Amino acid sequence: MIALRRQDGDAAEAALKYFVLGALASGLLLYGISLIYGATGSLQLADVFTASQQANPWLLKLGMIFVVVAIAFKLGAVPFHMWVPDVYQARLLQWQPWWVLHQKSQPLSLHSVFWLRAYSRNTKIGAAC
Repeated sequence: MIALRRQDGDAAEAALKYFVLGALASGLLLYGISLIYGATGSLQLADVFTASQQANPWLLKLGMIFVVVAIAFKLGAVPFHMWVPDVYQARLLQWQPWWVLHQKSQPLSLHSVFWLRAYSRNTKIGAAC
């Protein structure tokens, strides 16, 4: 949707930045998840926390860093926000509300569910997860 105006150079540049950095963030996320799985042998958060005592701490920390960085890229959080102004400037005005909602809601919900489940194991909310 960013590159709908094919003759506009700014739209093509923003679309390329969005595609390349989105692919980079997805790759970081998958690599981080694979490192966490390699360190603990599971992707269930409860199993990851119990296995983290015996796991390789460097591998687990590196996996967590990759996951957090990938989510920050997707959110456009500082310092990973270099692509956000170009993409916002190049998109069509009538798509602006949809784009902002779509672009921020998915990574934010992933981030909130991850930390909610990670840090609320002993509460009613964490027990339900």
